[in-house]
Amino acid sequence: MPEENIETKLPRRLFSKIIKRLNLEVQLKSTQLRLGIFGSMFVLFLVLSVVTLLGLKEVFTHSGFGNYLNLIFSDPRPILKFRESFTITILETIPGASMFIFLLVFCFLLLFIKFASFYLEKTLNLIKAIRNNTHAKNI
Repeated sequence: MPEENIETKLPRRLFSKIIKRLNLEVQLKSTQLRLGIFGSMFVLFLVLSVVTLLGLKEVFTHSGFGNYLNLIFSDPRPILKFRESFTITILETIPGASMFIFLLVFCFLLLFIKFASFYLEKTLNLIKAIRNNTHAKNI
């Protein structure tokens, strides 16, 4: 058989379209991984916050902090007058370990919000790129 000289015409900018699509797929995989991590972080935060709030409730019921809370809302004038001694008394009433655990869970929540807001823009840009992706239809 004689060798035929068949010219195959490739679409314009085919290579750049393929590279763009591959980059889009990499970003999509990375976003799916981040969403899985954020979902598991959120579930972990919910579990930790429930345990912490139950522990704080137990500590507050045994510490007598409710009496101070009633005093704050019933008559705030003496509290404002003796605010330094009142603050020290409240800090002595609440055990430090439970407050530390509560603050630790709160910091975990703040980190979650920071990462979620940081990657939200990247995720939205990726979704926009997928929706506006006309070169994927041409490949």
